[in-house]
Amino acid sequence: MNQLSRKLYIRSLVYVESWKEAVEARLVDKQYLKDLSLHWKVGPCKLRTSHNGVLEGLHPPSSMEHLQIEQFGGDSFPPSWLQPQNLPSLKSMYLVKCDGLERIVLPRATPEADALISSFDGVLSGSVGADGSQQASTNNYACLPFTSLTLLVLLSCRKLKNLDQCLSPEYFPSIQSIQLLFCESLESIPVDKFGGFVCLHDLQIMHCRSLVCPREMVLPKSLERLYIEHSGKLDRDSCWTRSLYNPD
Repeated sequence: MNQLSRKLYIRSLVYVESWKEAVEARLVDKQYLKDLSLHWKVGPCKLRTSHNGVLEGLHPPSSMEHLQIEQFGGDSFPPSWLQPQNLPSLKSMYLVKCDGLERIVLPRATPEADALISSFDGVLSGSVGADGSQQASTNNYACLPFTSLTLLVLLSCRKLKNLDQCLSPEYFPSIQSIQLLFCESLESIPVDKFGGFVCLHDLQIMHCRSLVCPREMVLPKSLERLYIEHSGKLDRDSCWTRSLYNPD
């Protein structure tokens, strides 16, 4: 089974009850996998803390490029394995109908990762590399960035309220498309940091009706498509319009 290649879709994970059962799948050994979809159930997803352990046990291989998590009912995200040093080739991530999540807080670096960040020489805060991607700053954060991730989609995560500690250029320096869709309880996103997404081409925020806009949205010059619809004060106010047409 370790020879499985390309894409793997696992359904009905709601019937897996523990980390011990999940880890028996040995996903981490399937080094030819590129695309993994984890699906818990069809229909409304009730909060189940047991899902946290199941997701923790489904550690994918380092070759993974595309990850989709759907109908996850746990309240803890991300799992410990969702770190750049474990998934250096990750290009896209989808979270779909994960109704137990209220916030997403990316983990701080381990001592080993922190030492690796400190070893980077000549890296300045907000500097841009030769390939156009924003480089890591040793002064502003203590976590390795997901340098390969270009697409992030959060769809119908109904209880998600806050992305301030997650949606940051320091974590996603090469992101090209961000889609926040039908997250009806989402109240806060760091709109003032969006200007740091120097590779961002596409920003979609739709039907996030609870959003407020206490700070002006700052948009990068790289942006080609901006679509905001039915998203609270973010589309009722003119804060994003002023930034979009700022000649500076």
